[in-house]
Amino acid sequence: MKALIPILVSVVVFLSALPARAAETDKTPQENENQAEELVRKLGNPTFREREAASRDLAKLGLGATKAIEEGRKNPDPEIRARCERLYPMIRTLELKRRIEELAADKEVPIANTLPLAATYEKICGIDENARKFYIELCKSQLQLLDAAVSDPEAMGEAYFDFTNELGKRGTGNVTEGAAMFLIGAAEEIAPSIDEANRMQKRGDY
Repeated sequence: MKALIPILVSVVVFLSALPARAAETDKTPQENENQAEELVRKLGNPTFREREAASRDLAKLGLGATKAIEEGRKNPDPEIRARCERLYPMIRTLELKRRIEELAADKEVPIANTLPLAATYEKICGIDENARKFYIELCKSQLQLLDAAVSDPEAMGEAYFDFTNELGKRGTGNVTEGAAMFLIGAAEEIAPSIDEANRMQKRGDY
């Protein structure tokens, strides 16, 4: 679980400073995008206060800042890159929550390729209405864990065993926790990391 802590902490910190939904504005998408690009440039301002203000304003823009922050992660200025990297998990979480809302509101929207491990879930559970409803609930309650698993599958092996051991110590877990771990364990892209962690655990390497 140690490898996932920075990702989960940064998401929690930024989301705790925001309302449940990204702020609605009267600006057009293009105006929001232009504002976000200007704010990303300000992340490299010589003044710490200006950099902090730009970070807060980008967080408030939410999804409107997505493209600018993604570009900022490639900026040659190390300060801009670092701040965009810290903002990115929050922006991604907002985007994933938007997709969950879209799935819940429109039964015609397919779950495949929209949310973490959707393809694996469909192979196991199918695509009927009950399966769809449970997948939505699973994503709502275990979003950060599922997304961290697909964002860095090579780091998931140790976290997988840490979490399953934690569930074992507790003696029980809720339904979505168990389902999330089962889904992660069934994902082909994560299997090599889990296998390696299993070998390391048997050797007593951790």
